[in-house]
Order: sequence, then C-alpha cells, then structure tokens
Amino acid sequence: SIRPLPQVVAMTVSEDAEAAEEVNASSLLQAGVKAHKLGDTQAAEELYVKAMQGFGIPVGVKAGEVAPSAEASELLHLLGALRVQKLVGNSEKEKDGDGSDSEDGAEDSNLDTEALTAALDMLRAAVSALPAEESPASRARVFSSLGIGLLHTPSQSDKRVGNRAALSSGSTLAEAVQCLREAVCLDEGRWSAWFNLSRALARLKEEKARMNLGGEVAVLAAEQINALRQARRLRPQHTGVLHRLGMSLKEKKDAAEAIEALETYLRLVKDDSEARSRRRAAGVKHWLAVLRGETSATAPAEYVAGLFDSYADRFDDHLVEQLEYRTPELLADELRKAKDTLMKEAKTQTGTDLTSVMYKRCADLGCGTGLMGPPLRELGVEWLEGVDLSSKMLKKAREKQRGYDKLVCGDLVELFEDGQEEHVFDLVVAADVFVYVGDLKPVLEATARCLARPHGLVAFSTEAPPRAGSANENEAAVPDGSYRLAETGRYMHSASYVRLTAEACGLSLWTRSNVVLRKNAGKPVYGHLHVLRPA
Repeated sequence: SIRPLPQVVAMTVSEDAEAAEEVNASSLLQAGVKAHKLGDTQAAEELYVKAMQGFGIPVGVKAGEVAPSAEASELLHLLGALRVQKLVGNSEKEKDGDGSDSEDGAEDSNLDTEALTAALDMLRAAVSALPAEESPASRARVFSSLGIGLLHTPSQSDKRVGNRAALSSGSTLAEAVQCLREAVCLDEGRWSAWFNLSRALARLKEEKARMNLGGEVAVLAAEQINALRQARRLRPQHTGVLHRLGMSLKEKKDAAEAIEALETYLRLVKDDSEARSRRRAAGVKHWLAVLRGETSATAPAEYVAGLFDSYADRFDDHLVEQLEYRTPELLADELRKAKDTLMKEAKTQTGTDLTSVMYKRCADLGCGTGLMGPPLRELGVEWLEGVDLSSKMLKKAREKQRGYDKLVCGDLVELFEDGQEEHVFDLVVAADVFVYVGDLKPVLEATARCLARPHGLVAFSTEAPPRAGSANENEAAVPDGSYRLAETGRYMHSASYVRLTAEACGLSLWTRSNVVLRKNAGKPVYGHLHVLRPA
C-alpha cells in the first residue's frame, strides 16, 4: 500500500519544477517587455526567446500548435512583431506614401523572406493561441500586427525588379486585409489598424485592376476611403492620412472632399524642408490644379522627378509591353522621311550635300530610360545627349547602354547654353515629354537658339485634344490655340497652339502627323507628331 508513494512524490516534484519554470518564463517575458519599451530590441529578443524555451514553445511554431494562453499568445505576438520590425522597418509608423505605396520603404533586394515567413508563422500562432476570454483590444493588437507583417511579403514581381514596391499579393494580401478588418472590428479606435487596412486595400485594389475586375475594384476603393476617413477621425492632422485620403478621393472624382483634404495637408507641411516632403507637396499642388479645373503652365519639376523615380524599375515593361507605347519608333519614321526630303531639297536647290551634318549632334529632352537612343543612332546620330529630371530613369539608361554620350539630370533646357558651339544641335527630340509641360514657349525658345541652321530639326509628340473613342474622350475640350491640363494630370495641346508657339520662337512647322501614341485602359491615346525647322 505504500509502494506508489515515491511515484506520487516524484510527480509532485515534477509539477513544482514545471510551475517554477513557468514563473521564470513569465518573468523573462515581463523583462523582455520592459527592454522592448526602452528600445533595446536585441535584449528584448533574447529574453523573449528564453521565455519561449521556458514555456516549452518550439522555435518553428505554427498556428494551432500552442494551447490557448494569454501569456503564450502575447509572447508569440511580441517576438513575431519585433522580428518583422527588424526585417522591414516599423510598419505602424507612417511612411507618408503617395497613395500607391510606391514610396513605402526603401529599396530592399536582400529581404530575408525565410526569416519573414518564420516571423509571420509566429504571429499566426499568436492569433490561434488567443484565449476566447481575451479582451477585444488585446485581440485587435495581435490581428493588426499579423496584417501589417503580411503587407511586407514580397511578390514574384518584386523579386523580378529587385525591390519591394508592390509588396504582398495574392492570397497573402487577402489574408492581410482579413486580419486588419478583424482588428478594426475588435477595436474601432485602433488607428494603425485603420491606416494599414487602407494600405492593404489599395494594394488589393491594384491586383484586381490588373485582373480587369472592375466591380471588385470599385468595392475595394470605397472600403479604402472609409478606412482612411476612420483613420482621419482618430488623427485629424496626420499628414500621411490626409495625403492618401485626398489622392483616393481624387481617383473617385469626389473633388470637394479631395480638395479639402489636400489643402489641409499642404497647410500642415508648408514648413517642411525635407526633400521627399517637398516632392510630395509639389505633386499635391499639381493635382489640386487638376481638381479645381485650373491649367498651370507646367507640372512641378519635383513632382515629375518623384513620379518617374518611383516608376523607373517597371517603366519599360509597363509602357512598351502593357500600354503598347510606340512614340520613339513613330518619331524615328518621321525623322527618316524628313532627312531624305531635306537632303534632296538641299542638293536640288543649292547643290549642298548635308550628309556630313544631318542629325550628327542630337539632344534628347526628357530621355528617361533611353528608349529613343537606339532609333536615333540608326538615323546616323554621332553624338547624343540626354536630359531628364529623374535620376533613377537616367540610371536605367546607363545600365541599358542605349547609346548616350552624355546624360544630364536636370530641367529640359539645361542642355542648351548660349554662346557655346558644343551646345548647338542638328536635331532636338522630345518623345512623350511635353505631356508634362503646358506652356511650350520657354523650351522652344531655348531649342531655337541652339538649333543648327539651316538643316536643324525639332521633333516631338503632344497629346491631342479629346475625341470620340479615345482614352481622353470625356475630358473638357481644349480651346483652339491653347492647351489644357487634363484629369490625368497630363497636358493636351491643340495643333494650332503648337504651330503658333513655334512661329513665335523662330521655328516653322515642317510636318504634323496624327498618330496613336499608346493605349490607356484599352483605348487609344491619340497624339500629334510635330517636326519643326528654323523659320
């Protein structure tokens, strides 16, 4: 009758040891929390890992492998969120993106996806370990952290372009949306959940748009705007929220509320001298002009530079493959015909042979990634200079080795310097550039001063006024002899305006062609190709 006693005693000792371990694990967890709050993330992580060992939680834990426990869930949550933060930055801190998330975070081609996956598994385990009686606010914190972490899962497109501009996609992105929806349902006062829900919805909306699911896009857009309104309710003067809300409302064509949000944004950032903030403010001013129905002289340089810096990695593929961009080849065809005609004309009328000078020195205004370079070289260009506002577009032009002898980051006219022989050009081109310039007089004046005579030519494209069946068919009419800033943020020029402005600058119209420059939303974007010569 007394033989089982040692076994009972042994079990009691084991239970006491386990209890002691749990007390120690709890102490380690609390110490980790304290270090975390003090900003010592390394110490916090070490303490969390020791606490996991104390609770008997394996390193590669998955959802459903830990019994419901407030402490276990909190430990998994804190360690998982800390590791996500270390890998990709603090997502709950507003990154002040432009509404498309193109500026959310720096380029990071070395993101450790294996470590990120493990951290997300830990956060999923934290969700599954939440006790049913846990408070809604505590549950919201865990769901929010998982949703934010999921936003940073790179898609296949990110791996192709070497950054995380588009970030998560597919089922992972849908999971992020669901987690953040759950978080805001549990805690309507959780600002970070509302804000990051708007980010997740924006990306999911882009995914659906690429799949041509227009109905789903509209529903997601409405939910995104609601999330931003809720975020603004909680933080009325948060510039990131105001910017995203204004830009989202612009897309919805809700002009009055968009204008109010963007004007408030500008008032709050007017004294911010940081370069990124200046670029964003310049873009807001541009879009406010669009929303008010105003036509400015030109798009702000800071806005254009920022737009194309964020577009550089996918520019060629998107423009050529998806939008069927054809302007470089169309301009080259016009220039080929013009060259033949001019050389024959000179030979017949004056006996002059222009072979040695025709198209030898060329300036490519707004050269971007250099798509005009190869066709210009085929035309016989021997010296080719390009200028662009976007340093990242120029970097791509260099990497692709498209035949430029000199590339300058700056305004269009920076290639033209009065009185210097080396800044005289036989040919000046601008492909799909003047859609960001309304008033063409300054650039055409500078061009005329540096154009070789009598054989120099200027060739460029402009977007034509709206017509039935075109991508811009719903735009307001362009007054004859003028230009207009369209709802797209691009300028449309009437043919008569280009001709009259050219004449005022000492140039005359050689030819003008009506063409399709590219596609937009499946519809043709009609434009004009202009070839000018000295008057």
